[in-house]
Amino acid sequence: MSAEKKLRQPIVVVLGHIDHGKCLHPDEYVFLGNGKFVKISELFEARKELIKVDGDYEKEKRSVLVYTCEDDLRINVKSTSYVWRVKYNGLLYEIELADGSTVRVTPEHPFLTINGWKKAENLSPDDYVAVPRKIPFKATYEEVCKYVIKKLLSIPETLFKLKDDIINCVRRKITLNRFNYYRFYKNKLRSEDLILMVSKLNIDYYKLYELVEFITFSDRRRRAGHASKWVKLPKSKESWEEIFYVAGLMFGDGSSNFDRLTSSSETLIKEFEKGLAELGASIRIIGSKKQNVLEARVVGGLAVKRFFKYIFDFPNRGKARNLRLPEIVQIAPLRFTSAFIRGYFDADASVNVKQNRIEVSSASPMFLKQMKWLLLRFGITSQYREKIIKNTTYGVLYIKGRRNLERYLAHIGFVERTKLEKLKKIINKSKRDDIIVEKIPLSGDYIKRIRLIHAVTLSELGIPYFTVYEKNMERMTCSTWVRFVHRLKELTSETDFNKRLEKKILVLEGVKNDRNLVLAFMSDGLMSSNRKLTPLGKEMLLAWKRRSFEKIKLPTFDYVTFVKIKNIRKIQYTGYLYDLSVDSTENFIANGVIVHNTTLLDHIRGTTVAKKEPGEITQHVGAS
Repeated sequence: MSAEKKLRQPIVVVLGHIDHGKCLHPDEYVFLGNGKFVKISELFEARKELIKVDGDYEKEKRSVLVYTCEDDLRINVKSTSYVWRVKYNGLLYEIELADGSTVRVTPEHPFLTINGWKKAENLSPDDYVAVPRKIPFKATYEEVCKYVIKKLLSIPETLFKLKDDIINCVRRKITLNRFNYYRFYKNKLRSEDLILMVSKLNIDYYKLYELVEFITFSDRRRRAGHASKWVKLPKSKESWEEIFYVAGLMFGDGSSNFDRLTSSSETLIKEFEKGLAELGASIRIIGSKKQNVLEARVVGGLAVKRFFKYIFDFPNRGKARNLRLPEIVQIAPLRFTSAFIRGYFDADASVNVKQNRIEVSSASPMFLKQMKWLLLRFGITSQYREKIIKNTTYGVLYIKGRRNLERYLAHIGFVERTKLEKLKKIINKSKRDDIIVEKIPLSGDYIKRIRLIHAVTLSELGIPYFTVYEKNMERMTCSTWVRFVHRLKELTSETDFNKRLEKKILVLEGVKNDRNLVLAFMSDGLMSSNRKLTPLGKEMLLAWKRRSFEKIKLPTFDYVTFVKIKNIRKIQYTGYLYDLSVDSTENFIANGVIVHNTTLLDHIRGTTVAKKEPGEITQHVGAS
């Protein structure tokens, strides 16, 4: 077999068996293109155009942007064409990975492994499954403003106050009636008044947000004049960044109903006060029963508390067990997301100097699972674990490895100085990347063949201790792989590369003599001790003459890595299962794992792939 044939690229689009559906448990979360993490069942339940398919199957036409894996192992956003549902009674496979990711699927559901797609029922703890290493995400400040104003409009109790010069202008342009005259006269508007403005004045929701100066909340059974204190709506990116940080602090060390922040750090108390000032609120410091602990009570009336309840989904009661990642954080620009994470980690996380890691625990496990997914937007991979204490399940999140810690410092960081100094210390101590997530399960033989097909010797490559990877003494990390690929491209692009290649061909053929090259070829197994070509040498000689390296596209692993399976459980299940159809790539991301999507008989009838044998559908990437 030629080197070129052995080093073919993986085909990500692989269609399943025509007689089997491949579905997920209804509670598995899909990564949407707008940043939201949504249960797959909720996508189906938002009914669009329903089409019945052979009895048990239902599909509806639905275009939803989701994250998907391209054939070059890049993560991108594509649209679904259908959302599926099927009645099911049988076994589900729960696949648990070494980084703590879990997903429940039918036995036929394929996962992307280092050797191609593999059904759940055929997986073993020796397999490595593809997971995203980085999620490319962009959002705008304007989208946050639109989200906030729409959220406030959906709440019946909200009262709005426009800027003084604006309300006078609006009164002249809108015909008032006996129902809204008082509210416009007093500049205390309800949702229907603002919706009327959008219609009559032809303005969009971002412009509407800019026109609103203050908001508060008042029961509709009371006149608009009787309301709690007003909250100032933030009007700059800097102000919103402060608000997101305050929300993060309260998710960590705040009390239920947004009453107070408890902290031993004066720095965090000051940041809390600074952030609340952006809303026109303040704090009052009171004593605490605990020594060296401060309590900062929120002063600003019910309006401030309701603002964080409605906009950031802050719990009214039982905060510790009822946290969920706010939707506004999911759809916000990275600048705001970073501020929220920083606030939460400043309050609740610790920097473990002995273990060289950042760690945080919560009695709301799903909150931390989604935090793990959120960190991927900064290229930070993490590990999730669960533990049970007094019949309560706690989630624990770890960030470790030099690369992840450096990225956390660069993109998020700490305001709390002690934690910041500890983070810098463990970065200096950490010599390696996270071995669970950052190591690529490529065989040494595959790595060596890649180097050889590019006609590069170990001395030319110039990466220290590279033989440990080629001899399977150690797994290569993603960062080393990126360095390796970059070096190969660099060497093959040099102006004298063709001249060096011709010389290597002549030496390998025995036409020319070069002692250093001969020793290198012997060391690589291309020549025997008596300078005769080995089978590998003949293979590489042919590849060099054909310039096979020009036809090979190596994955960078910038966006995808492969994590070892830790456990496989079988679960009996009766009920509906769900799936998506994603055109062209045929996969999406669920619970932080890349999974294949549904393809039924009518979906693949007549395609050439359906006629292929299983061995022809997936191609060798590199055995582990």
